[in-house]
Amino acid sequence: MSEFSEKITAARKKRGLSQETAAELLCVSRQAIAKWENGKSYPSTENLLAVSRLYGISVDELCPPSISKQKSKNKIRSAGLLSVISAAIAFSTVAAAMLTDKVGFETALLCFIIAIPMQLFVHLFFRSCIENEDFSGIAGFDDKIEYDISAVKSYLSGLDFFLGFVCVSYTGMIALSGLFGKAYAMITFFAAFILSYITSILFWSAKFSRKLYIHEEDYLRAKRCSVSSYIFVAFILASVAEIIVVFNLRGIENNSRQAIAAVCVAIPAWAAAIGGLLSEQHRISKGGSEIFGKAFIFCFAAAVLLFAALPFAVLL
Repeated sequence: MSEFSEKITAARKKRGLSQETAAELLCVSRQAIAKWENGKSYPSTENLLAVSRLYGISVDELCPPSISKQKSKNKIRSAGLLSVISAAIAFSTVAAAMLTDKVGFETALLCFIIAIPMQLFVHLFFRSCIENEDFSGIAGFDDKIEYDISAVKSYLSGLDFFLGFVCVSYTGMIALSGLFGKAYAMITFFAAFILSYITSILFWSAKFSRKLYIHEEDYLRAKRCSVSSYIFVAFILASVAEIIVVFNLRGIENNSRQAIAAVCVAIPAWAAAIGGLLSEQHRISKGGSEIFGKAFIFCFAAAVLLFAALPFAVLL
């Protein structure tokens, strides 16, 4: 038997569970449990996290370090490479804007914002959290809740890579839209980027939510936060659709005064929506029982009013 097999067998017996009972609770076959304990097979990541929760032993304690840590390291390295690529595209766009008249300043600014603060800084922050096992700066993290630290590391490293891919894709598309001067393409890509970025976070959070929490009540509380998340996504979808319709109907061009006016309305509106989402999730994590908090209602009302004013702002 391997070291892992011995640990998983001892942990099961310590909890007073038979192989049949453990298999039923883990939703796997008894033969699977037997193979894990005999060293003939190894559980998937999802099953390993389930075993960790059921037996009350951390994944790091169950797994050899080379197995549990190498996957996170590989994802972090890949995310770092994506950050370098995105930054190179952004700086090339900035240089093109400065040296030629083919790329506008607004295009270069958007590429820089996506590549540096939204990708590189996030990557460095996530890497620091994983290496130091300090997650206090992560939105929604509560030090009073018991998390599966290995699952949190997997969540952050996977999200880091996922967001990096989104940032590289849209940095490249915005740079190309500015280079070829397509009408309203830049603002459309930026609006789509904001939607993709937020949706990626929500998707990754939903995928990992059951794995992150040791206790069931913490998981159920996190599920309540999903209602505000769905409202947020619906608002972003509606706002992106409005931008596309307005730009088409008005024939607004890239880098025009109308396009800049639209950006000046859209960014505060999206910021208000994000603030409302974060405040609502924080309220629920602290045990709030109301359907929606006052901060959530106020922020979304402000965001809706701003976007209602967007068609008029582009006419000024």
